[in-house]
Amino acid sequence: MSASRASPAGARRPCSGWSRRPPKTCGAQLTGLAPNNQAAKAMREGAGIPSQTIEQWLSRTESALAEGGARAAEHKAAWAGRTVLVDESSMQSNAQADRLMKASEALGLARMIYIGDERQLGSPEAGAPCRLALGSGLQHAQMTEIIRQRDPVLLAAVTHMARGDITNAIRGLGDRVVAVGANATDIDLAKAAVVAWSDYRTTRGTAPAVIVPTNALRAEVGQMIRSDLIASGELGQVREVPTLRQIRMTSAEAAKAACYTEGQVLVFHTGNKAAGIGRGSELTVVGRDENRNTLVLDDGKGTKRVLDLNAKRRGGRQAHDAYRESKLEVRDGDRMVWDKLDKTLGVRVGESFTVEKMDKAGWTIRTEDGQTRTVPASGPMLRFVSYGYAETADRSQASTYKDVVGVLSSKHGEAATESRAYVMMSRSAENLTFITNDPKLLVIKLSKQTGLNAIASHELAGMVSDISGKNGLAALVDDSLGGSKTEKPGAESVLQSAGAYPEKADDKAFEKAHQPASPTQVHSL
Repeated sequence: MSASRASPAGARRPCSGWSRRPPKTCGAQLTGLAPNNQAAKAMREGAGIPSQTIEQWLSRTESALAEGGARAAEHKAAWAGRTVLVDESSMQSNAQADRLMKASEALGLARMIYIGDERQLGSPEAGAPCRLALGSGLQHAQMTEIIRQRDPVLLAAVTHMARGDITNAIRGLGDRVVAVGANATDIDLAKAAVVAWSDYRTTRGTAPAVIVPTNALRAEVGQMIRSDLIASGELGQVREVPTLRQIRMTSAEAAKAACYTEGQVLVFHTGNKAAGIGRGSELTVVGRDENRNTLVLDDGKGTKRVLDLNAKRRGGRQAHDAYRESKLEVRDGDRMVWDKLDKTLGVRVGESFTVEKMDKAGWTIRTEDGQTRTVPASGPMLRFVSYGYAETADRSQASTYKDVVGVLSSKHGEAATESRAYVMMSRSAENLTFITNDPKLLVIKLSKQTGLNAIASHELAGMVSDISGKNGLAALVDDSLGGSKTEKPGAESVLQSAGAYPEKADDKAFEKAHQPASPTQVHSL
C-alpha cells in the first residue's frame, strides 16, 4: 500500500502522465477505482485508465469470495498480481477502507495505490483513513503542480485554499465574489446564481456548471433556471412524471427500523433470499416493528415480505436504498441527470442528458457525448431522474468544468465548510463566479468548520491532553457543566486578519463591519 497526496487540487500531472504509458511500461496491469461515477469517468477519459466505482468493484469481489469454489478461484486468478489505483481517497470511510484492504489481501494484489487531497470532502460515513494514514507516516509522494486552473487569479485562490488560507483565497478572487447581503436567503442566492448563469450563456455562449452546498438549493436553482427557459420558449411540451427521490441515510440509519416511514419505497440492488426479495425489486414500506427491528414490505402484487434489518449484510451494507415518491414536471429540452445506475441502458449516476422528445412510447434523449437514443416508457429508469441545471459540491468532486458558478453562504449551517468551499473553487479551469451572503461572515464560518471528518484517536488524544493539564476528573466535570471554554488555536488572529472584527471591537463596531450589501453589489475583502 502506498499513497500520492494530491495537493493542491488539480495536481494530477505526475499521475496521469505516467498512467497514459502502455501497461508494459508501467510494469503492471493498472485498474482505477473511484468513489463515484464522475470520478471513474475522469480517470477513464483523462488518464486512459480502465476504471469503475469502488462499490461496484467491492460488490463483485465480495460476492465472488463469499460464493467460494470455482467463482472465487477464477476471480482471484484474474486479479492476482494486478495494481489498483484508488482515486479521491479522502472520500473513503473507515468501513470502506477496511473492506478494500481485506479484498486486496484476499485477491493477492501486487499493489494498491491511493490518491487523494486530504483537505477536500470526506465520506458521509465515519472516519478519515486517508488523512490518518498520511499523518501516521505512510510512504507517499506529493504532487504539487496544478494543471486544472489556467487563470492566474483562480490558480492563486485555489493554492491558498489548499494551504488552508481561507482569507486570502476569498480576498484574492476580488470582484469574482458576489455578495448578496448578510441576511440573504436561499431564494436570494438562487436568484443571483441564475443571473450569473444567464450572463455566462450570453457572453461566453455556453452555460456554466452551478455548484451548490445542498440539494434544497440545487432544486431552487433548477426551478428558477427552468422558469427562465420556459419564458424564453426554449422548453417545449410538458409532462408530469412519477419519480423516486432517494432518501440519504448513513449505514447506521439504514439498519434501524425507526428511521423508515410508511410509504417509502425500497429498491434492492442486492437480493435477499431470506425475505424472498430479488435483485432490482421495488417494495413499499407498509409497517415496521422497532422492537424486532423489522420492516413489513408490499410488493404491489398482494404479497407482503418481512425484512429483518438485523441480518448482517456483505461488507456491512444494507442491500437496498430508500426512496420517496414524487411528481416531476419535465419538458422537451430539459437538462436532466440519472440518479441510478443501469447497466442495461449503459447509464451511470450523475450522467446528464437532454430530453429531445417525449411520447407514450418513451423519451428520445441526447447524451453528454451527443448521441441520440430512446428510453422506453415501460422501463423503470425514467423514475430515477432529476433536473441537471445545478449539482452539489459533493457530487462535483473530481469533475472539471470550464466555467463555474459556486454558491455558499455563512447561513448554510453544517454545509458551510472549508472543504466544500475548496471543492467549489477548484472545479473551474477558466472562470469562477463565487456567490455568498457576506464574504467576511463566510470566512468566520469556514474558519470554524473545516468539514474534515474526525479521527477518533486524535480526538481522544486531545481530550486526554486537555484533562491532564487541569485537575483530572474535576476538570472533566467542569467542562461538561460548561465551566470552561477552549477556542480553536489561532482562531482570533484568523478572524481579525479577515477583517471580521477589529481588535477589542465593541458590538456596535462589529455590526457596522457587517452591514448587508446591496443584492447587486460586487464585493471583495
